[in-house]
Amino acid sequence: MQNFFPLMLFAFVLTGGALAASADYDHSSYMIFKGGFYSPNNQTNLGGAGSLQEQLGLDGEMAVGHYFLRSFAMDMSIGYFGMTGTNGNTTMNVIPVLMTAKAVLPYGRSEPYLEVGAGAYFSTLELNNNSSNTEVTGGFHAGAGVNFNLTPSAFFGFEARYIWNKSSYSGQDIKLDGATALLNVGYRFGCPLICP
Repeated sequence: MQNFFPLMLFAFVLTGGALAASADYDHSSYMIFKGGFYSPNNQTNLGGAGSLQEQLGLDGEMAVGHYFLRSFAMDMSIGYFGMTGTNGNTTMNVIPVLMTAKAVLPYGRSEPYLEVGAGAYFSTLELNNNSSNTEVTGGFHAGAGVNFNLTPSAFFGFEARYIWNKSSYSGQDIKLDGATALLNVGYRFGCPLICP
């Protein structure tokens, strides 16, 4: 929890800057559904409970966002990714709640972008299918992607992201650092959310 409040302060400052910059843009909001894979970079030894493995896990996310400028957008999202143990009875399930800022570079029917963000990670470690511990920690992420406009409203795309986060259970640090690869499907719907 010690990193949570500085991260939220960062998010509010970023949002305030975006609102101040938004006065001259014809806004639109969007919703995105993402699905793909999470690849952890660390293996953690849990003693008699086995180890959390460096292997692909499922990753999913739903985001709602807003274009404050044609080249700048922000979104908030909730998602899921997980890790499994070597003994098959230990799992780590993570629900990230994130705020992300995107620098968008429109080019024809495509929109390449760079992103950076922060948020809270609600992680639950289940040991031998009969005990669990939940921690809330702050983390950061950065990535890049590209969306392709099928129509002025509908789009799909691809995204790669790297996550920096660490949880601790009974003095045992578990790094959740890793990469995600996602397929995105989204829809733009005007400006009912945050228009000034």
